[in-house]
Amino acid sequence: MQSHRFDQRHGWLFFAAGALLILLPGDYNCTIRRLTGVPCPGCGMTRAALCLLRLDFAGAWRLQPMIYLLIFYIVLLSLRSIAGRPMRNWLIFCGVSYCLLAFFLWGFRFFAGTLPY
Repeated sequence: MQSHRFDQRHGWLFFAAGALLILLPGDYNCTIRRLTGVPCPGCGMTRAALCLLRLDFAGAWRLQPMIYLLIFYIVLLSLRSIAGRPMRNWLIFCGVSYCLLAFFLWGFRFFAGTLPY
């Protein structure tokens, strides 16, 4: 019963975060970009999520293609959780692969001059 309450609290937390994203005004600033002048590997993720909420799939892809992999991982992990399957190894796999791909994509976009800022 304890784990059900834990899942329910996290569900409300994600709902509140999504509602906050919709209601906040448009300018989101990255601390790393402010300090270094270079966008971080996650820059554009919030704006890409907002584009997806507006069904602007091309805009989301242009800002941050990794948003689609993130959604895929969230769906995959959610389905495993609902099925009652072990999560630890999948969480590690998803986290490590996401970070590696994000840094690779960031490096490619940095040298190609196509970062979202």
